[in-house]
Amino acid sequence: MPVHYLRVDEKAFRKGRDYVTIAYDLMASSVEYVVAEDCKTESLEGYHLLFIPEQLEQAKVVAIIWKPYFQTTLEHVPAVENTIVHDKSTS
Repeated sequence: MPVHYLRVDEKAFRKGRDYVTIAYDLMASSVEYVVAEDCKTESLEGYHLLFIPEQLEQAKVVAIIWKPYFQTTLEHVPAVENTIVHDKSTS
């Protein structure tokens, strides 16, 4: 089952420009998905492809920092269009 309250973030893996994409379950305080493919639209798309559209429709809120994550989230989870939170605190 997909996460209802999801936070998507990018974190530096090493010094320099190596990043990982991480999806967190905000309610369970758990890491749900990690991929080390820079910070691209495709980095988060793999998470969305783990679920069927009916499962993705259960999402309530998505907190996102990096703009490329918006595109794939809206494509796969259009139900959260009005509840996406752009977290500017660390961007």
